[in-house]
Amino acid sequence: MLKRLVLACAALTLLASCSHKGSSDKPEPEPVPVQWTKTTIRPGLTWYSYRGYETVSRANQVINVLELDFELSGLKLEFQYYPAKTTLTTACSQTEGAVAGTNASFGTPHTFIRTGGTTWCDLSGTNSDDVNWYKHEAAICFDGVSQFGFINCEGDPFGAIDTYRALTWPNVFSSRPLMIEDSKDVKWASRLKSFNSVLAPRTAVALTAEGTVLFVTVDGRWYGMANGITIADLRDFLRLNFNPTYAIAMDGGGSTTMFIKGYGKDGIVNYPCNSNGASSEEYAEYEGTFTERSLPTFFIIKE
Repeated sequence: MLKRLVLACAALTLLASCSHKGSSDKPEPEPVPVQWTKTTIRPGLTWYSYRGYETVSRANQVINVLELDFELSGLKLEFQYYPAKTTLTTACSQTEGAVAGTNASFGTPHTFIRTGGTTWCDLSGTNSDDVNWYKHEAAICFDGVSQFGFINCEGDPFGAIDTYRALTWPNVFSSRPLMIEDSKDVKWASRLKSFNSVLAPRTAVALTAEGTVLFVTVDGRWYGMANGITIADLRDFLRLNFNPTYAIAMDGGGSTTMFIKGYGKDGIVNYPCNSNGASSEEYAEYEGTFTERSLPTFFIIKE
């Protein structure tokens, strides 16, 4: 069983078309970092936004990154769980002093969920016949102050359950996959190739060598404007632009949402693609018409 727990102490300071990468007689140009629009929300909390052509995925993207430094900002991070589900804007409105946040992991019963020392879901309700069985083979842990843990159980879903239940961390969200571990690419199980390789909206959390924590959203299903990104390209994009030591993918698709108080539409600064059953083509021009999805878990940054 692959079972590694890594502690990272941090003074936390982190398409033009629907084309895929294809073959060509001409060599592809080397990817280059994007030119961010940088907004200082407050000292220690920085918002990076980008909208345009991105050279790793070779497609148009809408990307938002929150970089958090606990020591400089004086802010706190909460892992939050809502059994009945709610929207990110509602979660932030109900959290005193909420400044920013993103969606987090998947829902029950296929996510290990512990917040504030209480275990809400220990994966006892899921099994290998569950369509979402594969979604728990990595995890992000947080001590509530300044220390993170990243757990990699890639390819060992049964062992992952025992590992998470034995943890003493007060905050744990399982997810998958771990993309970067100790500055190295993680090798993923081939059975998950389709999940990793589809173009989709994505959410991720990363820890950099400089001690910053990054909360990342990449929009998608907005054809010609935000094509979405594969897991491999998301990993390579993060490496090129921020060089993280650890990075984990969280829930994506219609769940991908970012909130920053005082910005965007009622605080939502990205374009959630929750279609409520509508076809993706209906969102070819959906700017300003998006709806949030009700979700069970969130990362909330607060006073």
